[in-house]
Amino acid sequence: PAIAHKEAITALAVNAAGKLLASGDKGGTIKLWQLPEGALLHSWSGHKSPISNLSFPHMDDALWSLDSSGSLKRWHLPDGKVISNGNFIGGSQNNGHVFAVPSAGDWYAVRAIGGGVELRNQMTGEKLGSLEGLDDNVNALAATADGRLPLAGGAQGNVSLWTEPDNTHVQTLKTNLKAVSALTIAPNGTLGLSAHATSSPALFRRLFATT
Repeated sequence: PAIAHKEAITALAVNAAGKLLASGDKGGTIKLWQLPEGALLHSWSGHKSPISNLSFPHMDDALWSLDSSGSLKRWHLPDGKVISNGNFIGGSQNNGHVFAVPSAGDWYAVRAIGGGVELRNQMTGEKLGSLEGLDDNVNALAATADGRLPLAGGAQGNVSLWTEPDNTHVQTLKTNLKAVSALTIAPNGTLGLSAHATSSPALFRRLFATT
């Protein structure tokens, strides 16, 4: 579309089937698009702060959104009606955007106060456990679509991998690169991609060799 948002886009997400695109902007507006046509299905507002993260859970009729103040909301699709909302994210406004939710499973991962990683219940926000093994402040989080593998990247450039549901630490990969700024995982869960501050992205196929 020639015109998408009136303000700068700050978050994007595509559902597992590749049929829906969600976009969020600096003003707190969320738009839902049909792929690959690019047709606008719905547009709504419900956040007072910039959208910092969007994620589709395992249900095709829901979308998670997180803003820069730590407000987390779950929306019904495609009408954009709020299902649940609350300040479920631990930490301050400066780290509330570090968040990951798998396409399957009942948990989401969030950077906790102090820089660690917590798993919380998607419906209630209740803490389910902590992930230990990354001796660093968490900058980015990701999860495989099946909910089996949480992945975290730190301020020192290192990347750690765990398995669910027992929160077993598989390994920490020391990349010798600068701070991790973003993480993503291939749909089949065999390849991770990390972006690092002021350096080129690095592919970490070896990270998943033990899964």
